[in-house]
Amino acid sequence: MPLLSFFKRSPERPLGPLKPISPEPRYRCPFYGFSLFNSMMMDQRGNRCALIIKSHSPCQMEIKKEIPDWDKCPCNVGDRKTMEKIKESFRVIPHEFRFLGNKGISFQEWRDYIMGDEVERPS
Repeated sequence: MPLLSFFKRSPERPLGPLKPISPEPRYRCPFYGFSLFNSMMMDQRGNRCALIIKSHSPCQMEIKKEIPDWDKCPCNVGDRKTMEKIKESFRVIPHEFRFLGNKGISFQEWRDYIMGDEVERPS
């Protein structure tokens, strides 16, 4: 085998539903437990909200002793323009998909996964 064959670009991830290597219980919120750096959401494995960028801030629902859920979140104000920008430009690096490397996955893929029914929820 030629030496250059070792340096070929690895194939892209196949399309279809995401399959985590280490599934973790997650709340129904794509921003819960993440910090935002530029347009990259990094998994902090805590209760931080990636939408609150001026300070380290825990989830507003959790502060009120509510179960975090994006559909019920006070930060979800229905700003379609902002959400479209996030879906188009944000990348997410969740712990359970770390095998995908430092490019992570698109926000849309993460949102579809985390809001889906197959994810175990914390008790």
